[in-house]
Amino acid sequence: MKIMIMGAGALGSLIGGLLHLSGFEVILVGRPPHISEIERRGLKISGKMNVTLKIPTSLTPVESDLTILTVKSYDTRSAAKALREFDSPVLSLQNGIGNEETLMEELGGERVIGGVTSYGALRVEPGHVKYTGEGEIVIGEMNGKITERIMMISEIFTRAKMNVRISEDIKMEIWKKAIVNCGINPLTAIAGVKNGVLLEISSLRKLLREVCEEAKRIAEALGITFDEDPVERTFEVAKRTSENFSSMLQDVLNGRRTEIDAINGEIVRTAHSIGAQAPINEALYRLVKVLEGENGRT
Repeated sequence: MKIMIMGAGALGSLIGGLLHLSGFEVILVGRPPHISEIERRGLKISGKMNVTLKIPTSLTPVESDLTILTVKSYDTRSAAKALREFDSPVLSLQNGIGNEETLMEELGGERVIGGVTSYGALRVEPGHVKYTGEGEIVIGEMNGKITERIMMISEIFTRAKMNVRISEDIKMEIWKKAIVNCGINPLTAIAGVKNGVLLEISSLRKLLREVCEEAKRIAEALGITFDEDPVERTFEVAKRTSENFSSMLQDVLNGRRTEIDAINGEIVRTAHSIGAQAPINEALYRLVKVLEGENGRT
């Protein structure tokens, strides 16, 4: 079983490293300088474990039995186009809404598997990622069926001692995570604070609840039925990750493009598509776009 990690940044490198440690043949596909440093010195993982792993790397996709996609949401379409010449199933473990739909447009519905993860990883420097938190991987066929391949992929993660769960409603799981992200990510990025501060300052706490409730209403208008309250889950995640700097805040601080378009931006676009409004999500979206502009982006 050869597994390609497409978009091996912090999260992809961590997942690839854990799979490699369990004996799977893994190749990390990404960009310099991170990939070139792994090629030269190996992948260093610190935090919850301390290892240096010699894992094959590539700057371009290669033939594999399974592709795990961890590219940023704004790179989904270009990554999908690069995968057209191959036949392996593609499991998306990305942030945001709409990644799977983009993949299906480019690759066909049969190849695409949905997924979300709450494993935490931070890139310390090129070639070095920090394993910041053990989480869960949730995977599922887009049509809700329990197939042989979804069982096989679940077994792969289980063998790697990762927490994995198969969902018969992966679209709901994707929306549930997006609602968590639509609150925590932009608010921490705008305020420049750790996740836990959102619970400590009353105005931020109020905004966190309001933006998530708004997103929940849009999801429910689409017919999404949640198995738990995503608003309360957001507060639980903020508490559990109170000392973390969100990925969006890290992107802003490092002058990188954020994934705001696929999170709050997609919630706003979805609202408009059904004749609704999402003013709080839209305000946060616009504010983060201003921050991106201040870092030389428009």
